Amino acid sequence: MPMLNWILSIAVVLFAFAQASAQQPGRPPSDATVYEDSEAIAGRFGPSLAARGPAILTQGAMDVAFKDGWIYVLSRGRLCTFRADGELASTPIGELQGLGNTRQIEIAGDLAAITSREDGLWLVDIADPAGPALLSHYDTIELATGIALGPGLAMVACRQYGLELIDISDPRRPRHMSTFRTGEAQSVYYQDGLAYIGDWAPREVVVCDVRNPWRPALGSRLPLDGFGDGVFVRKNLCFAATGHHSRAMRQRDPSDAEYGRGHGLEIFEVSDPREPRLVARTKLPRLYSLGLDMWDVQVSGDFAVVGDTHNGLYVFDIRDPAHPVAAGYHRLPAAGSEKLPDAVGGFAIGRDTIYVAGAFTGLHMLALPGIEPVPARALERGTFADASPSAIEPPAFVAYHPEGQVHDVAVDEATGEIWVAAGTAGLHRLRLGDGDSGKQVAATEGVAFSVDIRDDLVALGEGTAGLSLWRARRDGDELLGRYQSSVGGIGQIRISPDREYAVVHAGPNVLEILDIRTPSQPRRVLSDVHTGNFYRTPFSHGFLPDGRFGCLWHVSGLFVFDLQGSAGPRFSGWSVPRRMDLGNGAAVCGERLLVVGNGGYTLLDPGQTEIADRDVVRLPGVDLRGKPSVFGDTLYLAQRWRGRIVAVDIADPQHPRLRWSLAIEGNPGVVKELSGQAIIPGGYDGVLVRPR
Repeated sequence: MPMLNWILSIAVVLFAFAQASAQQPGRPPSDATVYEDSEAIAGRFGPSLAARGPAILTQGAMDVAFKDGWIYVLSRGRLCTFRADGELASTPIGELQGLGNTRQIEIAGDLAAITSREDGLWLVDIADPAGPALLSHYDTIELATGIALGPGLAMVACRQYGLELIDISDPRRPRHMSTFRTGEAQSVYYQDGLAYIGDWAPREVVVCDVRNPWRPALGSRLPLDGFGDGVFVRKNLCFAATGHHSRAMRQRDPSDAEYGRGHGLEIFEVSDPREPRLVARTKLPRLYSLGLDMWDVQVSGDFAVVGDTHNGLYVFDIRDPAHPVAAGYHRLPAAGSEKLPDAVGGFAIGRDTIYVAGAFTGLHMLALPGIEPVPARALERGTFADASPSAIEPPAFVAYHPEGQVHDVAVDEATGEIWVAAGTAGLHRLRLGDGDSGKQVAATEGVAFSVDIRDDLVALGEGTAGLSLWRARRDGDELLGRYQSSVGGIGQIRISPDREYAVVHAGPNVLEILDIRTPSQPRRVLSDVHTGNFYRTPFSHGFLPDGRFGCLWHVSGLFVFDLQGSAGPRFSGWSVPRRMDLGNGAAVCGERLLVVGNGGYTLLDPGQTEIADRDVVRLPGVDLRGKPSVFGDTLYLAQRWRGRIVAVDIADPQHPRLRWSLAIEGNPGVVKELSGQAIIPGGYDGVLVRPR
């Protein structure tokens, strides 16, 4: 079954959010939309740019690139190619499908690199534009959003997890090199050994020295007056596109004059990147709208072009960079019954034309006489020596290193085995005490993101390849069945205690519950979605004694679902409607839910819907954030975005004590236990095992 891309997912989110508004009492209010209509801005930004012919790919487009007379468009999880001579054909000349939740495209020479959020990075050979061919699929450390290419190097902006540096000297076998942690990396631009990172919520451009990609280093920070995203560097000038709220906002409310005033173009002088200097700051119309919030900038000749989602596209004359002059703008048509114009996902500059990706309305062509394509990047070759492996502290830790990224582990207490979801390396088994050796037991069709086991039933979340169910056997594991979701790839999965249901994270943020009593034919029996992304691991660790479990949407809060009863799986009516930090979560602690947030944790009694500050248990000097798991009187917190694990003694839950903490290079997932030992899925550091 073909995948639907992020466009359908967002439509599902908006529909479900409206339903939740009517059905969920106590739901937290959404941020209010503010918007200046076209009449209000008429004349302020020059003439409206004329459309050049009708839109194509009208089901939606996310990004577009231009190279040597060819146009490359990301649309509904596929790469489409067109010749740019005259009016575009209504159907692509070339097409490559199955690319998941596509976001950005970068081209260098005959290589196209495509980020795909939860579906990672795709490297594509475009030597024949009419027949793009997949070279490899790489499992990024988190939501692959921004992309830049350097000599033998791909730099991927992975949101909360920072900038991931990947060796693509052999594009058929990309390999992880290092991570440079930032606040919230959204986009990235590369020039002369430096990566310029649009850091979203921190409102800055972070300059990172990547000349030694094994050890990237901070160069400087460029403060912005809006949320950071698109960056473009030409010679000694850095151009940044910004959005959302101004840094001067004091109250997150439309009554604050700076609410929605973060949109604009900012220009910095970076002859010495260590000492940047602000040259100009130009503001765009006021806007704040949840959902699609990306901003981009490119420079061609005397023009700087800014894409500003629902605000549209803006062109500035920058012959005097200190005083940009508005030269034109264009707003896309509204999508269906929506009041806002369609969002600009990305754009590319051709000869006398700007190609604009409309999120729902497709590819648009705008006339701008005199503008020329941005010079295409050459594909620079590069080779890298192996770095010495990082030392893991303390020495008592033992690591098992499959070739891929270890996202999740499941422990079988009965056999003493550890099942490992090892990313592109598939499914592995590890038995401690056998020289700590493991082996691959299944070369999966997709990326192994999550694994769970109940008795001899094993479930595996394989991203774009869906869910697979297996029977664990000594003479070779047996594939029982598969399930493919219509809303996107499968991330986290959990099997219910009675083995009748699988709880599934589908697409960016959809909860699905599957009936797996007939493993060869998994059947969806519930689907739910609320505002907010999942970021890999939304489900509570463990099930309550009555079979309930929690699911966390970071904007809407925690919702508890019931798997028992004659009515089948359903929302239990229990929710905690408040914003949650993206990196936090919930875990079962006896008959209560332990929820991490506000600098500590709260133990919720069944049905408790509010968290007061007095309920939050904190531990002075210890950062109690992360994805939790509870085993006996030990609380583990995996801070995946920081590469840190914390173990806390909660024998007296109101007076916790730190047992130990660990910092690693990788990105740890939810910690499990086996015979009193902490089993840590350590990302590209492998499986780590710490005795009590």
